[in-house]
Order: sequence, then C-alpha cells, then structure tokens
Amino acid sequence: MCKNYADTLMLIKDGVTHVHTTQIALISFDLLEHFDKIFLNVNGEVYALGLGNTNTWTDKNLRVEHNLLKIVTAHFLTDL
Repeated sequence: MCKNYADTLMLIKDGVTHVHTTQIALISFDLLEHFDKIFLNVNGEVYALGLGNTNTWTDKNLRVEHNLLKIVTAHFLTDL
C-alpha cells in the first residue's frame, strides 16, 4: 500500500497493474488509461468507480469530463 503521493504516482507511471494507495487526490478518470478498473475503499466497503451509469453508489451518468475527485469527495467523505 502506497502512503504518499510521489510513490503512488511513480507506480502508476511505471505501468504497475495494481496500485493500492491512500492518495485520494489521484482519483481521476485519467487513471483508466492505465488501469481497467478503479476501486475506492470506504469504511471497509469497496466501490467500483466507472464511466457511464454502471455505478451502484451514484445515479449520475459519469463521463471522462467529470471531476471524479469532487464527486467522490461529496458523496463519500461528507459523513466522515
């Protein structure tokens, strides 16, 4: 598990196939260029973050143009 921004970014750019990190600031649909799926772990629950309306945690139709960090922060972190 990466616990700092620089290490996480290095693994992403190096093409590692699975990156586990605490760095929520790196959440973006740009990651889909490097990974098939993006997952978020919140209080022991794992949520897939994907394009379109396939997400069970929101009714939004998510597009690449959306700011995924803002959406995730608003949805998951308001109660923390």
